[in-house]
Amino acid sequence: MRNHTFIERVATIIITLNHKKYIDDIKELISLNQFGNNISDLLDNLVNILELYLNNNNNQNINHLFIKAQIKTILYEIYDMNNGELCCNKLICE
Repeated sequence: MRNHTFIERVATIIITLNHKKYIDDIKELISLNQFGNNISDLLDNLVNILELYLNNNNNQNINHLFIKAQIKTILYEIYDMNNGELCCNKLICE
């Protein structure tokens, strides 16, 4: 069974931490390929969503709940992979 509470907490923290430096840190994780190609690809998708949200944060067309749902979908995919929980913890600096 997936840990829904954990994923909700990770998504909330990611949105709270979202700024250019945080996105750069995720890009560094991608370039290091520390968690493998599949997770790196998902992290790249996460970066794209975070950049969209960051760049359009004041735009009424960007729905916070929709963005969070997209982030959670990616996190569930990461969580289900080998070292996925470790990656999620790394994303929230734990």
